Order: sequence, then structure tokens, then C-alpha cells
Amino acid sequence: MRKFMHPEQRVFKIKTVFKTLMHNRKVLIPVIIVLSLAWLYACPEKTMIPVVGAHVGDWEPEYFWDCPWCTEYDKHKGIDIIKDFNTPVRSSTPGVILYSGWFGKYGRAIIILSPKLRLHLYGHLNSQNTFISPFVFRGSEIGYVGNTGDSDLPHLHYTIVTILPYFWLFEINNMGFLKIFFLNPDTILDKS
Repeated sequence: MRKFMHPEQRVFKIKTVFKTLMHNRKVLIPVIIVLSLAWLYACPEKTMIPVVGAHVGDWEPEYFWDCPWCTEYDKHKGIDIIKDFNTPVRSSTPGVILYSGWFGKYGRAIIILSPKLRLHLYGHLNSQNTFISPFVFRGSEIGYVGNTGDSDLPHLHYTIVTILPYFWLFEINNMGFLKIFFLNPDTILDKS
């Protein structure tokens, strides 16, 4: 037979646990960090196509990992959304801007940390917007399609990297061990 607690007993028990945590700060901080990470990771992430006016036909889904210009040791870790020069680029998720500037072969780029602890890289931008706050909302305009870095036509290179590895995506061949961190944007983007 199940023993039911009176609501007042439940409240007392919760208060007791909370007081214990408050008095033991060595336990409180790791508990807060673990709960925050769990909440961020479990938080739903509704994405959108990051280029205004783009649709599924503006990128080649099969070029996520293997592409015609890829070598054995250099994989294409994102998708290239082909659009006209200076087409607005928007944040595909809400998040925090971690970097905005020149980023090697990606030229002008922006990196945004989203709620699921994923880094979203927007590369080859012609220009970036200036930001008053590091926080952006889903759909916020962040820059414009360009041709900077290692690029031969105007497009947005869009990569999603997870901080927490997805071990089930591991592959032995074709540098597949990196796939536990690099996610295919084509499978994550909401295309509706």
C-alpha cells in the first residue's frame, strides 16, 4: 500500500532540502550548474532557415559531410545556402552571440550559442550587424549573405556544433568520429 504525504508535509520536506543546500555552498554551486545544463539541454530548440527567402532547394543536403571539393581529411561540416549578395541573414534560434568577426576560411562570421548547448556558425557574411546586447531572438537579423573567406560565390555557410557529444552518431570510417560534434543542419532546420 502506498503512503501518501499530506501537502504540508511535502512543502516542509522541500523547504528542508532547500535549507540544507543553502547552508552547504560546496554542494549548492555544482547542483545549480548541473540543473542549469540539464535544463538548457532539455529545452526545445525550434529552428528556422537562417536566410530570408530561402527554401530547401537553396542547398544540397548531401553536401553536409562529403562534397565534390572535400578531401579525405577536410570534410564539409555544414550546408551552403545559396542566395543573392546582401540577402539578410537571421538567427535560426534564440541565443547568445559568442563571436562576431573574421573567422579564417569562413570569412566574416558569427557564432551563436543556442539553448540546447549548440554553436551555430554563420559564415561568409558580407557584413554583420552591430549588436547592443549579446542576446538575439529567433529571427533577429544578424548580417548579410556574402562571399568572404574561402568562397567563390555568394552564400551562407551554416554549421551546427554540439558541445555535448552525440555518441550514437559515431562512425569509424570517413572521419566519422567528428560527427558526434558536427550535426547536419538539414535534419535540424524547421523547413515549414
